[in-house]
Amino acid sequence: MMAGLGLGYRETTIPDSVIEGKTNAEIVRILSIGPRTVQKPLAKSYSKLGIENRYAAIRMGMDRSRDPS
Repeated sequence: MMAGLGLGYRETTIPDSVIEGKTNAEIVRILSIGPRTVQKPLAKSYSKLGIENRYAAIRMGMDRSRDPS
């Protein structure tokens, strides 16, 4: 969902998991990574996207999924 926004692999993969409703703990378990490896890319992607939290990321992902272009 966040592909094509100039984000790196983790900066795309992790927010996409957030948009799917997964918690940080679930993302850690699914991707077999540490908690900081979730937190850092999330913070970086939020900053790059001009948003502040996971709720804004979810909203952005929902808006992008509805946009046909």
